[in-house]
Amino acid sequence: MLSAENRQDRARPRRVVNKLLVSRNLKTMSSRTSVRLERQLWDAYDEICVDQKMTRNQLSMRIDEARPEAVNFTAAVRVLITAYFRCSINEEDEVVALRKALFVMAGSWAMAE
Repeated sequence: MLSAENRQDRARPRRVVNKLLVSRNLKTMSSRTSVRLERQLWDAYDEICVDQKMTRNQLSMRIDEARPEAVNFTAAVRVLITAYFRCSINEEDEVVALRKALFVMAGSWAMAE
């Protein structure tokens, strides 16, 4: 049986991990959902919103439209962030970068099936 001290030691790493993740509620096409991401990813998400002149919820609805039903929404957000910045490296127009990123995001799962 674990002593109280050992139980506390085992719980510490979980607390540290939880401090690294930030939960926010976003609206999808059908409901509201809670998304947990690292602060840096939320900063990137907000940067995309500024570039696209969209609110967080507007962008989340676009992501939800493009993702297959079987794909977790948080995973789709992560993939979109990565795809957006990869596309924007070679693209000066942010609107085109978002379209390409949504296409890449949707296509990456279609290819995996």
